[in-house]
Formats: sequence, structure tokens, C-alpha cells
Amino acid sequence: MPNKPGRPPMVTTVLTARSGPKGRLPDKVFADVEGKPLLYWIAKKLADVGNVVLAIPEGDDKLWEWGKAEGFPTYAGSMDDVTGRIMNAANEFYPNTKYIMRGLG
Repeated sequence: MPNKPGRPPMVTTVLTARSGPKGRLPDKVFADVEGKPLLYWIAKKLADVGNVVLAIPEGDDKLWEWGKAEGFPTYAGSMDDVTGRIMNAANEFYPNTKYIMRGLG
């Protein structure tokens, strides 16, 4: 489910997510919801608003592969600099976007 073709780059949502064993629900982004990972449904709804870029920490190969397989522009950046990861992800794929929103996965 990639971004809709021909969409003007007015709004870009940078969906920050990470996989792994941390937190109360390990690998929650891949939790099954009606046969699809939770992250799929979040990204699908955000795509109704504008372009979506997946921003993940460097080394998160599982999310990298998922993002590419689903057709989402995927950016890997610093785990410690979330703001930088968001800005770099938006600027790499949609440098002319007018508004940048953060989505949480």
C-alpha cells in the first residue's frame, strides 16, 4: 500500500516506529490486526491525509524490509535523534512538502 500516485506534496506524515523486544508489548507494530500488522493499518489511515514516510532506527532490518515490501519510502536514522530522523526522512523523499506531521507506530 504505497502512497497515492500524483498526490501533491503538501502534507507528509513521518511515521516513526521500531521493532524489537522493548516495552510492554514487544514487536507491537507487527501485532496481528485482522490479518495485517498494526503498522499497516496506521500507515493506511495516514496515507488518506498525505504522503507517508516510515522513519526507523538504523539497524532495524525487520521494519526496513517491511517498509520496502509495502512500498513505503523508508528512512533509517539515529535512534537517539528522533527529531533529526523525522526531518531527514521528510526532506529525503518529499523536500517540497509544506507540512510535516509525526505519526507514531
